[in-house]
Amino acid sequence: MACNPHDLLKILELREKGIIPKSPKIMELGSNDLNVHKAEDIKEIIHRLGGDPSKFKAASNCTIPARDFYSTLGWEYYCVDIDDRSGTINLDLNRGNIQARYKGYFDIVTNHGTTEHVMNPINSFFCVHEMTKKGGVIIHDTPIFGLGNHGFVNLTPKFWHSLMFFNEYKCLEANVRNVPADPAFIDPANFYLPHFDFIQGLKEQSMHGGIIHIILRKEKEDVFIPPVDLWPDMTDENIVAVLTNAMANFEHSNSLKKGETEKTIQGFLLRMRPNTKIQVKTKPELLQTTIVLSATKDRGWAQYKTYINTLKKTISKSIFWSGQK
Repeated sequence: MACNPHDLLKILELREKGIIPKSPKIMELGSNDLNVHKAEDIKEIIHRLGGDPSKFKAASNCTIPARDFYSTLGWEYYCVDIDDRSGTINLDLNRGNIQARYKGYFDIVTNHGTTEHVMNPINSFFCVHEMTKKGGVIIHDTPIFGLGNHGFVNLTPKFWHSLMFFNEYKCLEANVRNVPADPAFIDPANFYLPHFDFIQGLKEQSMHGGIIHIILRKEKEDVFIPPVDLWPDMTDENIVAVLTNAMANFEHSNSLKKGETEKTIQGFLLRMRPNTKIQVKTKPELLQTTIVLSATKDRGWAQYKTYINTLKKTISKSIFWSGQK
């Protein structure tokens, strides 16, 4: 997990646009490093962010803990990981809970190449959502395809647009950059090694990858909704059941308050089906959702189709489209 000067310039841009405060609270997934190419460039960024460049002691062409950069700014900085690095909060993103005091606490939460290494990445996205305050920004920079020997999970374009839709994030920017398996750019071992030879045809398809850079703003305080596949003919009861089962994975979290999950499911259903007559009630001790009243015949699917059409115009053309119409 590492960031580069380009990532710092993005944070500077967000601050100059007034999207984040002058001294934001920042949380990073992973015990993050910073690749320093030219020390003078980093010092210039520190100066523009209002910090003290003289406190930055790293030389050019080295890698340092990212916290060393943020310490020159005086920003409140945290990171989570399962390593024993000094200053890192121990959190297993596969299943771990965030501390309740960090719920809605951070102005910026970053994922600079961490979630692809997590076998249960959806819990990571839950933690990100819970830690980000309303109006805060989430920065993801992670593989979207290729790099077959780098991590475990590359999340598809469909995942990213569904993540935005279900949680009503505002996309501030999104693009994909090509990463060829060229030693001048990256270690080719991240793409292919001989132990993959049991997969016929893989070698010929494995020498390129793509990394998605996407910045989202959290617009609501609802509980995180994991993306699920829905279709227009689903009944209201089906939608509630699917969301309830998906969100049950987060019931262990000590950051959730009583009633938050059912309130979020009810809000989503009303957004999709404004005329629904279903009320969602949850018995926390049973983790069981009951449906009250009868389902409406109104399918109200127009909003989802509108979203799909809008998405085509919003997300960068470099992101592959899944073909939905």
